[in-house]
Amino acid sequence: MGERFKSKIDPWLAAMLVTSAIVCAGASLIMLRGAAPYRWLVVASTLVGGVALPLSLLLRTDYTIDNDVLLIRTGLFRWRVPLTDIIEISPTRNIMSSPALSLDSLLITRRNGPACMVSPRDKEGFLRELQNHGVKAASL
Repeated sequence: MGERFKSKIDPWLAAMLVTSAIVCAGASLIMLRGAAPYRWLVVASTLVGGVALPLSLLLRTDYTIDNDVLLIRTGLFRWRVPLTDIIEISPTRNIMSSPALSLDSLLITRRNGPACMVSPRDKEGFLRELQNHGVKAASL
């Protein structure tokens, strides 16, 4: 496996995700005491969507540069970006949804496919590793 870079996490986003998980867990406990016939289905959906998903984002968002691919993982989701598709990397503070847990992020523009944002803790190391793998667009 190649070089792995953990995501930088903004404290406000971590607080929001943890708060969301706590509220959903509490709502699930309240639902369990109810008499609704399908409460187990609602509780299971709430636990998966409202607790597991936000916590998995916090615990498992990273970026791995391996051979000719940038593997982006965030929670249950994965993207594979061929390094030869990367045409530009630029700093951004865009709040749009992305596999970046910080506003201090990098916008990766691709030749074939949608752009994506990442927020490695070690931005310089991340860019250096991309350059070591032949990505010429890896500079700020």
